[in-house]
Amino acid sequence: MGIENLQKLSNKRSSKTIHFTDYSIKKFKPTKEDKRVKTGFPRSSITNGLKIVYRENTQEKYWELTYFLNKKKKTLSLGKFIPGVRGTEVINDEMSAFIKKHKNKKKSKWLTDPKVTTKEVDKKEEETSQEPTVNKVIEDLCLSGFPKVLIKDELLASSSIRTHINFLIGSNKRTKCLSYGDDENGNGNIFFAPGGPQSFPELFQKFPSGVGIRKSRLGEVSLYDTPTGLRPIRELTPTVIDQYLNSIDRSEGQQENILLSFQNLWTFACKQKVFGENVPNNPTSRRDKRIIIMKSRYSKAHNSAYNDKTFNLEDLPKLDRAFVKLSDKYPFSAEALNFMLVTGSRMEETLKLRRSMRTKDSKGRPIILMPGTITKSRRPRKIVVTEPVQKVLDRLDFLREGKYKRFFAVPWEFPTLRTNRVKLSEAEYLHSNHTRIKNLEGCWKAIEKETGLKGSPKMFRKTNFTHCRDVLGEDDAMVLQDQLNKATPKKHYWKTSDDKRKELADKVAKIFTFPRAVND
Repeated sequence: MGIENLQKLSNKRSSKTIHFTDYSIKKFKPTKEDKRVKTGFPRSSITNGLKIVYRENTQEKYWELTYFLNKKKKTLSLGKFIPGVRGTEVINDEMSAFIKKHKNKKKSKWLTDPKVTTKEVDKKEEETSQEPTVNKVIEDLCLSGFPKVLIKDELLASSSIRTHINFLIGSNKRTKCLSYGDDENGNGNIFFAPGGPQSFPELFQKFPSGVGIRKSRLGEVSLYDTPTGLRPIRELTPTVIDQYLNSIDRSEGQQENILLSFQNLWTFACKQKVFGENVPNNPTSRRDKRIIIMKSRYSKAHNSAYNDKTFNLEDLPKLDRAFVKLSDKYPFSAEALNFMLVTGSRMEETLKLRRSMRTKDSKGRPIILMPGTITKSRRPRKIVVTEPVQKVLDRLDFLREGKYKRFFAVPWEFPTLRTNRVKLSEAEYLHSNHTRIKNLEGCWKAIEKETGLKGSPKMFRKTNFTHCRDVLGEDDAMVLQDQLNKATPKKHYWKTSDDKRKELADKVAKIFTFPRAVND
């Protein structure tokens, strides 16, 4: 057959059929304006009689099998086409089972009705229909407010809730309708923006799976908007989760956060008893090494270059002068950074401090008592008010008594200037997270420019811990910093500067330094 004839045959076939792939079916959209349009596939033992039906009113596609049994034409609906869930791979397996069970050995004639098999399958599906899909569990988890796994009647912190929501239902217009905050006990709360959905049922009704997607710059799509979300949650396996983690190029940190969300989702499903008494093995567990997150030798994180660095002793006076100088331009933000440096407190803990946390110890000496609801360790922490700490507190009081008197009633140590002055008279708004600082990036960039130093505010904790160890020794440093396990500060906070390393090396070098003759 000539090339021209082959081309004509190909064109003739392509006008009536489409390729038997999820991609081709997904792209198929007929030009006819009929309510129901059918198309077939290039003929094979699997695709013979198999068609895709496009319904104009719903713009959805369904599988349909046309066959002849005892000289009578029959049709059998094989369900909705869902790429990756009920696509060509699943239908290929089902058609193979039909052919093996209901056709003759030559696979040319139907001997029995395949509807018998579909009824058996429907019966099995009906038995397990009470088990929800992954998406249904996600909806229930959102409705419940993200409870903690091991502590009764408490919710995750707002920062953790935000991380989980971004993976589970994010990269979508849904998250534009949400904001987050913590109550006085450290429980995270989810708020709905005015003018939009005011509950999760309304949110999921407006933006169901696949609607409102806004891919991130890395191409990330939420679990709720993927075929995996449409699976029954019982079908999650270590292989499914591992494939999901590696479906696009993700950093180690992203994979860790996604796996953590899967673990939270699975634990919630178990607590809700969605599996009944027949609970499957935990597919999110890493104990059996079936889920492995590969570590990269070089981190892609923006501030990873500062992971093992601290500020030197000669840098500290520069930073101190910059905090005071920039207080006029960045009130409360400059004081927050200063507090982080002199106490070694984390930024998230510092910005949640309330003035009511200023108190006294058993001897009447001033301290700041951080409740366990705002600390990462969930244990209370006492901060002794030393001279450097008192200077920060005095500057905060000076700001409130002077130019910023309107913030005197705000309970936070570090209030934000971006407040609604009218709403400040409302108790609920006054005590909410809307009246405290949440980000110090602008002030920190100004301090870098002022001092000529490069780094990250996270270095303050490492700096404080490292110099504390050098002055007090490891054991006393652990007491002051409320550390229970020496491995934690050794791994994350105690760093060795170049000057310290040189000093230690010079001490050791003396052991190997011997007097020699000039001509030796």
